[in-house]
Amino acid sequence: MIVPPYDELFVKYYHASKHTNYSCVEFTAIGAAWLHRLDKYPVISVSMANHDKSWGHTVLEVPNLGTYDFFINVFFPNYYWHERPINDNDLSKMTKAVSWDDNQKLHMIEEYFRYDPEIIKNRSAWTLTNIEVK
Repeated sequence: MIVPPYDELFVKYYHASKHTNYSCVEFTAIGAAWLHRLDKYPVISVSMANHDKSWGHTVLEVPNLGTYDFFINVFFPNYYWHERPINDNDLSKMTKAVSWDDNQKLHMIEEYFRYDPEIIKNRSAWTLTNIEVK
């Protein structure tokens, strides 16, 4: 599911080159808010890294939906990053994560999604809990 714009001011002033200093973790937090607005929850932020943390990345997984990587602007339906590296079948189903940005960092798929499971030594996952404020 490609995330549509819900914040017109954000989309109006959005320019991909102005957001190059955001990390994958920051894009994950922003994406979690966007998905919550679409009633897609729980969303699970998943981080994985190697033993010395010289390689690592963070994405969002939505149960029964798939994996979002807002940092590189991709969505993989019915694929869950923490379970295994991506395969060609998963890649054939890939879409953009957001509708308002055609920029994708597809060169990063090889590095972050075709990982060697043997090097992963640090895995963490967490959810954001939303409560109603009165």
